[in-house]
Amino acid sequence: MSAAVKEGGRRAGRRQAVFLLYQHDLTGLTLDELTENANRAGDPIDEFTLALIEGVSVDRAHLDRLISQESTGWTAERIAPLERNILRVAIHEILD
Repeated sequence: MSAAVKEGGRRAGRRQAVFLLYQHDLTGLTLDELTENANRAGDPIDEFTLALIEGVSVDRAHLDRLISQESTGWTAERIAPLERNILRVAIHEILD
């Protein structure tokens, strides 16, 4: 059982996914590198979290277009990275 499942289930998985996507935006490291680093640090990535990360990554351009369309006076690029990734994960889950 992964850390996310042990410590809060899907809520913890969402938090971990947002954090990894945020790190990806800030550092430019690949998601594979970031998940490998998390696993080595003793914070394993569960299947739910991995599915969120992969889904957002694959659908990122579409998610950013939706965010930009619905954000009056803002584009996805102008939204702070943490909030942008929260929105990406939330919209991905809603559409999935």
